[in-house]
Amino acid sequence: MGKIMDRSEAERTVEVLRETHAAGFRFTANSKRKTLVGEAARAMGISVRMMQHRIGTSLPQYYPDLSAEIDKLDKSPPSFDIEEAPSTDEPIENLLDAIERRHQRKVDAQQAAIPVRIHTPGPIAVAIIGDIHIDDPGCAMGPLRRDTELIANTEGMYAIAVGDYRNNWIGRLTKLWANQETTQKQALRLIEWWFGACGNKLIAAVQGNHDAWHTEGGDAVEIMHRLSGQASLYGEPAYRLDLRLPSGANALVHVRHDFSGSSQFNAAHGQVRETLFGYRDHIIACGDRHHSGYIPIWHNDPARLCHGMRVGCYKDFDPFAAEKGFRWANWSRTMVAIIDPAKADDPVEFITVRFSVEAAVEELTRRREAWQRDNLQTKDRRQGAAPKRRASDDGRKRKR
Repeated sequence: MGKIMDRSEAERTVEVLRETHAAGFRFTANSKRKTLVGEAARAMGISVRMMQHRIGTSLPQYYPDLSAEIDKLDKSPPSFDIEEAPSTDEPIENLLDAIERRHQRKVDAQQAAIPVRIHTPGPIAVAIIGDIHIDDPGCAMGPLRRDTELIANTEGMYAIAVGDYRNNWIGRLTKLWANQETTQKQALRLIEWWFGACGNKLIAAVQGNHDAWHTEGGDAVEIMHRLSGQASLYGEPAYRLDLRLPSGANALVHVRHDFSGSSQFNAAHGQVRETLFGYRDHIIACGDRHHSGYIPIWHNDPARLCHGMRVGCYKDFDPFAAEKGFRWANWSRTMVAIIDPAKADDPVEFITVRFSVEAAVEELTRRREAWQRDNLQTKDRRQGAAPKRRASDDGRKRKR
């Protein structure tokens, strides 16, 4: 059994195996496997053990693909054929193409800021509205109504909301419903009122973590927002916006419900981190943590003063914060960025920030009145210069 097999003997063994298979013997079961091996061994006048040794050890030296061939011999031919039935599945190439296109759309959406064409000429303002929690017992409804009315009625003032429009408790927090007089249905009515009260001034409304709860069957707030017919954006946890002013200047705004990164020394640390490792937009704003923070960050490339804002909230009384001993730092519920296109070439003065809506309205009104006076004076000079030139020309003609 240990004798080395020569090529001629190997060829003869493989030939006998093929002939035995053609005669109907198979490897499909142990008994038949032994029958095939035994029949081949009998035809060659050797023992079954010798034939097994040749198949497993000696023959592969001359036939490296013998095991694959034996696998083929081991399969009985089918006794029937089934034609492939028509499929309702999408062809795989179409499916691959669709996934590739969808991925590219997501890549494009993440890389590009959404263009927002502002139709109001002159200085404008963008109010970054903090978490309103409109149905919470601690919601400062008076200041919320006043700020919303000022934004809606002030020419040139727009708004972006950072999310958490209602409590919408889930999980272990559902016990807090017991301390809330406003029902879930009433909360939705209040949000509907607030969207309407903003008028056409709300550019975008970020979805906060509270807004994302209970949305398995659809987001009721998103449906209300869509049916209201407003042109604003709603539903994403973040937006990057390219505010394009009539003058040709533009301001980049990156707003999220929250930016990652925190520091005990700076409430707007996440915004600083974003400018270092993310986008260096003019305005970088978020809310979520119910305290306020602001920091200007200068960058040389591009030469830009980035304004990092963390707005507070309209929820003045928070039992959780009291229980944990969090220090009060809700000193600005809504911060307002005033954008002056006349100073677009000055990265320091192009955008200035006010920490209350009242102060921003006062500043914006003053700037818009100055801009209107300048425009009127310029228009008068242009209109008055033409007749003088014509009168001078007539005088010269008379002298001639």
